[in-house]
Amino acid sequence: MSDGSCRALVLEDDRAIAGLLKAVLIREGFAVEVVSKARDAIECIGLDRYDLIVLDLMVPDHGQQVIEYIKQHHLDALRSVIVVTAAPDAIRSALRGEYPEAICKFVAKPFDVPEFVELVHACKKLCVADRP
Repeated sequence: MSDGSCRALVLEDDRAIAGLLKAVLIREGFAVEVVSKARDAIECIGLDRYDLIVLDLMVPDHGQQVIEYIKQHHLDALRSVIVVTAAPDAIRSALRGEYPEAICKFVAKPFDVPEFVELVHACKKLCVADRP
């Protein structure tokens, strides 16, 4: 982005939630790209750099594969991942430490928008700090 905006990628297959996430992120100063399939998210991450990645793990084509891809190919991007999920198993796994510490940002659906915005602000501070 030529305007220096922080960039966000959202993987969410529920249109209403995707729209809400996009609106919140735009309001918080992000340029936002939304995809509904894990394979599309992996393709985007492979082609471009994102300052924030918001993932729904329960997309039909296995959102967990996105985390595996990031771990294998873009490890530094893990620090900017926020998982928004209704999957109790994913949250339990996070609490047990089965996910890398760098992605311990989990938000349970239905989520509290102000709580989500706090996490976004933490990631945006990282984004701004990384800019020359």
